[in-house]
Amino acid sequence: MSLTAMNTEGIALHTVLCKPKFHSMSPLVLQLSNHAVQKFAQEHGSTAIHFKLQSSRLDAKTMQYLNSHRWPVLTSVDLMGQVDDDAMLHVANGSWGHCESLCVQSGLTEKGVCYLRAGSLSNMQDLSLLELDTAGIKAVASGSWPHLTRLSLSYATPDRLGFESLSCAPWKHLNSIVLLCVQIDAAAAAHLILADWPLLQELVVTHKYVQEAAYEVLGAQSVRYQLDRLEKELMLHQLPVNVHFPRRTDTAWPQLKHISVIAGTSFLKARTKTTCGLN
Repeated sequence: MSLTAMNTEGIALHTVLCKPKFHSMSPLVLQLSNHAVQKFAQEHGSTAIHFKLQSSRLDAKTMQYLNSHRWPVLTSVDLMGQVDDDAMLHVANGSWGHCESLCVQSGLTEKGVCYLRAGSLSNMQDLSLLELDTAGIKAVASGSWPHLTRLSLSYATPDRLGFESLSCAPWKHLNSIVLLCVQIDAAAAAHLILADWPLLQELVVTHKYVQEAAYEVLGAQSVRYQLDRLEKELMLHQLPVNVHFPRRTDTAWPQLKHISVIAGTSFLKARTKTTCGLN
């Protein structure tokens, strides 16, 4: 469902028509003025479970309007657009205390991540912060996130220090990390495998962004054969493909049985720009 540039009266009408079953509806995508966002918060804040806010720019004022009312059952939010760091102050300290899943598509720097880290989002289980630099990665890694089970840092640009900070992150419950379109060489992989993530079951990376030597460090088996297979799949189908690299049993993360390698980066980039579902 999409509400595009809807005025206050339109929001009120939509509420009358849909509010009784809003909690069971698919995620609502909003492209609204600040005033309409405030009205939406008034009308739907008590029942909304999941919404997506799509805008070319999400600033602090928008988030302030959104958090002008309580969201007692909200568990999932996708912020799709350029997000100001100061907007994260309102997200972190607002009324989204029950939120378990958050995706911020782009625009965050270390400052915005620090706001999130210091906020009241203690129930966070699924966190997607895209296009971070090394400072942003280090800010994420220094957060405790006690219930975090899935993390996406896709399209990030970490250097050696970024990967080193990730390896020190104390996420004992992490079972999935997604690093689509993140450059990983052997040195970066050597830092990653030092991470104490005993429950990790899924590592997702992108073909051509990971050096062959890095696969070896990560414990992947039959690398050359699997890469050849991946190339053949791409040539045959001309669509994104996913190949699982089996892992040796004598490596870190005993629960991680394979590395998921996805190819078709133009599709991935386009899809991530419209949804945080694959990130």
